[in-house]
Amino acid sequence: MTTKRVSAFNLDPLEAEVVHRPAKRKPVDKAAIDRLSKESGFVSREGKPKPASAPASAPERSRRGLTGRSDQLNIKCSTEFKERLLAVAERERRTYGELLEMMLDAFEREAK
Repeated sequence: MTTKRVSAFNLDPLEAEVVHRPAKRKPVDKAAIDRLSKESGFVSREGKPKPASAPASAPERSRRGLTGRSDQLNIKCSTEFKERLLAVAERERRTYGELLEMMLDAFEREAK
């Protein structure tokens, strides 16, 4: 057998060379692996069991609850406006969409 690489541009199947494949490896003893890993201080990545938690209390109303809003709006704004919007939304427990709708309603009422 030859170790020469097969050309990717050789489209003639009769001229294609056989690619050498390494011999299959023997199965490894799992007990030996466990012993070697313990001796070398290997730390397993397996997850640890979660501790039993206290019973869940009634969930708080999330600002991200179901609102019926599905369209997305991305805007550019100043840092000051963003901080004010976030603070009011948090204080009033409103989503950003709810708060913007309230702001637009108030603007339209005042503009009349």
